[in-house]
Amino acid sequence: MHNMAILQWRWRPAAPLVTGYSQNLAEAAGKIERGQRQVINLETHNPQGNLRPSFLASSVKGVFRSAAAWLVERVARQSGASNYITCDYSRDVPEKWRSQRKVSKNVALCPVCRVFGGSGCLGGDDVAPVTRFKSPVSFNFNRANDATYGSVRKSPPYRFAWEQIENKGKQLRVEQLNFEPDTVLEARLDPANDFAVALLVLSADLISSGFFRFGRFTSRGYGVVRLEPHKYYYGDLMLLMAQENISSLFVDVKGTGYQFKLSQEEQLPILVVQDVVKQFIREL
Repeated sequence: MHNMAILQWRWRPAAPLVTGYSQNLAEAAGKIERGQRQVINLETHNPQGNLRPSFLASSVKGVFRSAAAWLVERVARQSGASNYITCDYSRDVPEKWRSQRKVSKNVALCPVCRVFGGSGCLGGDDVAPVTRFKSPVSFNFNRANDATYGSVRKSPPYRFAWEQIENKGKQLRVEQLNFEPDTVLEARLDPANDFAVALLVLSADLISSGFFRFGRFTSRGYGVVRLEPHKYYYGDLMLLMAQENISSLFVDVKGTGYQFKLSQEEQLPILVVQDVVKQFIREL
């Protein structure tokens, strides 16, 4: 049986969101000159054919991955692996990563790479091309302003956060992005398993707590977003394809004490993640 999961959250921005490339990316892409204080804002068409500022769905996946990597590291260290760090950390700080953990004989993908894709860097660069893995998860906005296929334009001059401190009382010239009231963030897992579903659910909780924000380090202007559980489907892909009205298969999720149901309904998501991480540590 080929399982697929579709998880939906209501998108609730808790702080102003400003769309734009990071400074380094904009410079590398030749969109702005080095040091130029401009943001490249993305735009897409609304139903009336008018351009408006938009938000990249791919930015969401990066934040989910950061939250998942933090969670997996925390679980591993609580399980006795005091020096455990994920592949994501190895790419950001390779020298420190190599000093803490030597190349493993196990070339399998780490728990985070199994969900978000990766190149098996635990076994070293020589085996990376062999173990490269495409992520089974994708994100999109339902009834939202997704700029994945949008166009670009330059905004008015942009002042950095440190200038706001030096020039108190002067309002920052930024372009705020207003989401539609019923915006829904949707994650699709194909194929799906309990671990992948559990990791996404727990990552969404961490994002909603405000600890992981959109663009805190390399992008500009993104902020806190609360992800309110909405609906989900987790089951046989063939059943989903055979259904004329697929919305009838979705389960509503309401209230604060929710749980997305896994295949083993009695098992909590955190327990599923703990089991997978512990097994992975034993095989290192």
